[in-house]
Amino acid sequence: MKVSIITVSYNAVKTIEQTILSIKAQSYTNIEYIIIDGKSTDGTLEIIKKYQKYIDHVICEPDKGIYDAMNKGIAKASGQLIGILNSDDYYEEEAVAYMVDAMTEDKYQILYGFTRTVKDGIEYSISRRSHTFLSEEMIDHPACFVTKAVYDDFGSFDLQYISAADYDFMLRMNMIP
Repeated sequence: MKVSIITVSYNAVKTIEQTILSIKAQSYTNIEYIIIDGKSTDGTLEIIKKYQKYIDHVICEPDKGIYDAMNKGIAKASGQLIGILNSDDYYEEEAVAYMVDAMTEDKYQILYGFTRTVKDGIEYSISRRSHTFLSEEMIDHPACFVTKAVYDDFGSFDLQYISAADYDFMLRMNMIP
């Protein structure tokens, strides 16, 4: 099964290399890696070019914000399962394999795992937010994987929400029987 990983970036020169290397290091290898860059001007594109052979698709063009970039990546993705990893985040080397192992035969799935927060090089916290508490808090987005069928059949991120389109998406999906 192919898994599509989407990284959205804009002026992420300080962090995107670690993000790319974390995808390159995955133990699960049937990964389509997509980077959507909002026309960075700080050296981000040079780092992306450095690792081009590990990236299946790069789109570099202005966008209408992070959720527009995510939607572009979702539209480009061909994997059955999609993860969105921001340019200042990274996956541990077994992350994608764990998500693939957790999948069932259900067409519509939203899977999520743990998030490790590191601040100034020191582990700050480990959390796993559950969909059970969506009315109170958002699932940690970088730890979410969604089947392509969910996006295809129910839509993606609503651009009217500048900073909470992912939360809106999860709340909408939580309403589907």
